This record gives sequence, structure tokens and C-alpha cells, in this order.
Amino acid sequence: AQNASHFEWYQNYQTGLVVDPQYLSGVGNNKLTIPSGLLLPGQYDYYVVAVNNSGCKSQPEKIPFTVKLLPGSSSITGAITYCQNENIHFELVNASTTTFKWFKDANGLNQVDPNYLSNNGATLNIPAITYSAGAHTLYYYATTLGCNATMQSVTFTINQSPSNLNVTGNQNTYCEGSLVDIAVGSTGGATTYKWYTDSQGSILVDPTYLTGSMNERFKTSTLNPGIYNFYVKAVNASGCESP
Repeated sequence: AQNASHFEWYQNYQTGLVVDPQYLSGVGNNKLTIPSGLLLPGQYDYYVVAVNNSGCKSQPEKIPFTVKLLPGSSSITGAITYCQNENIHFELVNASTTTFKWFKDANGLNQVDPNYLSNNGATLNIPAITYSAGAHTLYYYATTLGCNATMQSVTFTINQSPSNLNVTGNQNTYCEGSLVDIAVGSTGGATTYKWYTDSQGSILVDPTYLTGSMNERFKTSTLNPGIYNFYVKAVNASGCESP
């Protein structure tokens, strides 16, 4: 305002309720700064009046603004330990919003690949194989109408899964009554092996056919003539299975 020496600020011009002077600054109190956290969500109409050295005042100028609701903390569900051949899965819930952002860093600079997110970020699914074995942390916050909640985090552990299964001793074709002796090995710290008669891994092989401290050997001479398919998985001390 021209020729103004100072400014008067009002929360309610009609009732004469002035703004707390601690929120005024600048030349002649020409600047108003109020932390939005001190105001409840809603619409506000503040007023400012210019005053000159003679005490003459301008007409009040209305300054409307809106304080949006800030989302609170989100609750999270999901396991905190995964094998490398599993999917990392988390679900977020927030009472104020259904939209969330995920990040790989606490500063929110490196976003999680959106291909791993669904339901506006409420659901996260990441193949655990994309992480090395060990502890990892992801960061997230709820957001609504451009207002972001405080950053939260979740830490989870990836356990190595056995891999590189190798089978030795299989001759593919045997005479009736001859010895079938097949051994399996792997990397990744296997402590036992599970043998199945079906590819879904639901029907276990008769344990009398298995030998070795880790059931790493299939050995029998009592199979009837026919075609057989057996399937084997390695399991380590963490309970993680090979693919």
C-alpha cells in the first residue's frame, strides 16, 4: 500500500479480533507468518488494513486461505523376514487417506519402482531376489490433497535361499531290480532336501528311499517298471527353499 506506515492484521475484522503480534514481522508488520499446524483444518478469512502516519486507514483487504487436513500415522501389516525366492509384501492403512508414497531413502529422493505398487501405494509387492541377504529399510508416508504425513519406515530381513541345485547319478533308464542312486547338491547353505513325486511339491517321496544326513540321496532298487518323475528342493536353516 502506498504511504502506509504500518499494517494491522485481523483474524476477525467484524469483531476486532487482531492477530497475535508474534506472527507479524517485516517493515511495519507487512508480513504474516503462522505455522499451519497451529490452525485446525478449514477455511479462513483474515483481514489486513494499511495505516499511514496520519492514522488514516484503508478499507480492509480480505485474505482467504485454506488449511488442509494433514494425514496421521499409517498402520502397516506384513512379514519382516523373507526368503530370496519370496515376495516382500506390505499393506498400509490410514484413517485420513488411501494414497501413499514409498521411497528407498529417508529423504524421499529415491522412489520405489511404481510397478511394485498398487491400490494408490497402499499395497507393495517386491521380489525379494532384488535385495541382497541382510537387513533393509523402506520409507513411506500418507498423502492427501497435497499434504504429506510424517515419513515412516519399515525394516525387514532377507534370508538367502539355496540355489544352483545339481543332480548326479541319474542314468535315466534302469533295468527292473537295478539300483537307482541319485544324489543332489546345492549352494546357499542347505541343511536338508525335500523330495516330491509331483511338481507342485504336495506329495512327498517315501522317506525309506532317502539316505544321507540331509536326505540328499535317493536310493532304491524296488521301483516297479514305469516312467517316474521326482522333484527336489533344498532347504536351509532359515527355512528358505530353493526355487
